[in-house]
Amino acid sequence: MPAYLVYVCREVWERKEMENYWDAQTGTYDHLKHRVLSAYQKMEVLDGEMPAEGIVISEFPDIEGLDSMKSARGWFDDEPYTIARGHRNKGADYLGLLCDGTPTPIEQRMVRPRREQTA
Repeated sequence: MPAYLVYVCREVWERKEMENYWDAQTGTYDHLKHRVLSAYQKMEVLDGEMPAEGIVISEFPDIEGLDSMKSARGWFDDEPYTIARGHRNKGADYLGLLCDGTPTPIEQRMVRPRREQTA
């Protein structure tokens, strides 16, 4: 199953660093058959509160016997992307999530609540 990378841009404070990031990250994932599914498109918050200037959703498929989560994490930690990420970190605040595309059966989800319910 593919892995999905979801990035939420919460705030940009230095546009030039973001432009440097976009230039530097281009091509760093081509060998992984990575696909951008959505990038900075129209969005609507349906639940909760979340300041967001943009969202990027990418897909990393399983390739050549390499697990998609491992390949995505390997790309994230690889030197070319680490250098690019430095520009992003200087220019904006992002929340990044990497998730496996395999659904967890309902009976196995959230088996232990994080907090007690109040009456």
